[in-house]
Amino acid sequence: MSKTKNLMCRQAKALAVCALTALGALSSPAQELIYQEDFETDGEAANPQRYTTVGKDVYEIDRKAELNNQDQLGPVFFAHNNEVSFVGVPGVTLGRRMVMAWDLAISSAEASPAMLELYDSGVKWLLNNKAKAKIVVIPGGSVESLGVLGKRLIDAGHELVADDTGVAEADVATQGDMLFKVGGDSRGGLAKLPMLLVSSSNADEVLIANTGSPTPLESKKGKIEVPGHPAAGGKTGEFDIATGTFTYELLGNELPFNSIILASFTALGEDPPVTRPLIMLMNGPNDTPKGVNFGGGPFRNFSGKRFFGGAGINKWTLPDQLDRSLTLRPINVAGKKNVKLTIALAGTFLDFERSSLTRGGADYLEVAIDTDGNGPNEFQRLMFFTPPSGSDKFVNDFETNPAKPTRLGLEFKDVTYDIPATATSLVIQLRLLSTWWNEVFAFDNIRVTAGDIAVPKAISVARSGADVVITYTGGVLHSSATVNGTYTAEAGAASPLTVRNAKGARYYLVK
Repeated sequence: MSKTKNLMCRQAKALAVCALTALGALSSPAQELIYQEDFETDGEAANPQRYTTVGKDVYEIDRKAELNNQDQLGPVFFAHNNEVSFVGVPGVTLGRRMVMAWDLAISSAEASPAMLELYDSGVKWLLNNKAKAKIVVIPGGSVESLGVLGKRLIDAGHELVADDTGVAEADVATQGDMLFKVGGDSRGGLAKLPMLLVSSSNADEVLIANTGSPTPLESKKGKIEVPGHPAAGGKTGEFDIATGTFTYELLGNELPFNSIILASFTALGEDPPVTRPLIMLMNGPNDTPKGVNFGGGPFRNFSGKRFFGGAGINKWTLPDQLDRSLTLRPINVAGKKNVKLTIALAGTFLDFERSSLTRGGADYLEVAIDTDGNGPNEFQRLMFFTPPSGSDKFVNDFETNPAKPTRLGLEFKDVTYDIPATATSLVIQLRLLSTWWNEVFAFDNIRVTAGDIAVPKAISVARSGADVVITYTGGVLHSSATVNGTYTAEAGAASPLTVRNAKGARYYLVK
């Protein structure tokens, strides 16, 4: 038995108590690693093959014309991450962003002067005080429907122009100085221009927030939350918004982590009152700190350098099975006890739609298993990730793990499921289907294990007056009079163990 990797000692009067860590054997059988696939090399090109894929391909933005995906702002693929330019969604905002919970039907007579003045100062911040700006309205047919907000822009000397859909997505920014977006899906989302958004349904598609909903409300009061911000125009405290009931384009309940709530508001008749964002700001790339898109950034915390994933998986011809898949070769688990499958999983959380729960009904990541290879059993569902409701845009495994579902995000998470005790020749198949470029799934580090899970050994020492308290996990506490001596179990000891007023030295470890 190895004696020590680390030695920690604390003094309590004449007693020297030392804790040895990373020692000894476990008190229960160690978990056995039967199989592992880390994707560090191409298992499909290996000889023999470690897995096979169905539907593998990559369409970068420069290939989007082949698929007629004019609004595609990132790669669509089913492949290893090293075969794709970027796995995730763009991180840093390409221009300042301002979002208003507003109803374009509100007239100048119904909106309060204080509210309109706050809107004016917000636009000045968006434009960095640029005068006589050309403001592109998306979609173009909405120019006349901007109401008092459009009139304020014209009165301030700006020009409103309709978005020309003949201009390619990549060239939207050439049309003007700012975007005023009230619809149009994801168009303009990655334009290097400031953007004003008044649209609940488009927030996720332009990487600003999760989808909100237009909601009839009668506003009570607005409140400046960041009075020192330039977009506040020097305003502080509370103010009136509008008289009457209107359908406000509300933001979703998830916002970028460094967004700024410039002003909030409450509505009449709600008990308890609900505080909602009225105006939200996102810094641009030249601000300090830089703005970060909602859900933005690459996937993180994968093992090694490679993993496997997919995005926009239905954007090129689907296989007959109606999704794309990766299938591992059979794994011998016959006679093994407590067999488990662990997979590191990740996913974006912007635009997923809840699956119909059948194969081919997007959006989902499914793990299916065949417990006897080519035997009489067929593949059966083990894990299934899809949005838990029609209004949620993230995915979790509520369908197969309702007691404690795991929500996927940009950081890979280990997800572990039990394999049936009757399994002999285990075949694992991962199935993916998503319908847009920002709906990205990924998987890595697939492991099949058997036996008990090893409990990590840990031991720590703390002084409590004249006593010493030893806290430990993962085994049985042993002690010795010398560091290289014979260690014997502390009879009846339980963590935490208090050593009272002892003399001399004593060394402790967990076995």
